[in-house]
Amino acid sequence: MSFRKHVLASAVASFCVASQAMAAPPECTAQTQVDVTKIEPQVILVGEAHGTNELPRYTGELVCSLLKAGKSVVLAVEQDGDEQDALNRYMRSAGTANDRKILLKSRTWGTYSDGRGSAAMFELVESIRTLRQTGQRVGVLAFRRADNLEVPMEEPDKVRLTPADNALQNRLSDVDMANSIMYAAILYRRYVVVVLAGYSHTSTVPYTSNDPNFMSYLPMGQVVAGQMPVFTIGIHSGGGEFWTAGPGGGSRQRPIQAGNLFVAGTKIDAAVHIDRLTPSPPVRIPVPAAK
Repeated sequence: MSFRKHVLASAVASFCVASQAMAAPPECTAQTQVDVTKIEPQVILVGEAHGTNELPRYTGELVCSLLKAGKSVVLAVEQDGDEQDALNRYMRSAGTANDRKILLKSRTWGTYSDGRGSAAMFELVESIRTLRQTGQRVGVLAFRRADNLEVPMEEPDKVRLTPADNALQNRLSDVDMANSIMYAAILYRRYVVVVLAGYSHTSTVPYTSNDPNFMSYLPMGQVVAGQMPVFTIGIHSGGGEFWTAGPGGGSRQRPIQAGNLFVAGTKIDAAVHIDRLTPSPPVRIPVPAAK
């Protein structure tokens, strides 16, 4: 069995536990800007700038809206696939201090300082766990490529990637993320798949950049939209600040201009406005890699 199939099979088994009993209406705060009863596609794309409080919070409210409308939901987050087992375990847990400690050992929470491991993202995952524990049909999918290969590495082996390497890696990454989303949609036909990812990934038009590390490639959103219907929510903000990676591997809060958080030309099915964005720092301080 391939690793992806193992991850998705594990998630299926985990989701099925939640479907064994009818749940009472969820106790959660629902968003009001999008009428979810009119959404027909199974896959919903939400593009974000990593490292804010408001965008994970809105996504949690969107999940709540769908549950209140009688839908079952898979929340897909931009975490590595080898963290799926940890997420599944946390969904089944009571959310104790020890349960949180175990989850936060995963690489996303301690390595990535660009907002994917923010306190707000953890609160989003925690909100899904709480809903799950009350019997709601909901789960969390880590949809990035698994990166768990272990081989001996000496200093000469640690070659800096060239711009061409980075460009190819980005292209392959988006195709792989799209495949994970489509696998999920196929396996969980009765679930709505809500995808929260950086807005360059949720674009439904080719991504272009003057940065040689990115160049042009087909983003995840366009790959998925080419194979199945998608519903794209476009975020517009009044500006503010976000927490992101900085020079030298550190992280800090930075200003973000007012405007659209989606690539120009992306097909937007519903628009959501957020007045002001505020920064959400890492849920735990990144630990330097051992030398």
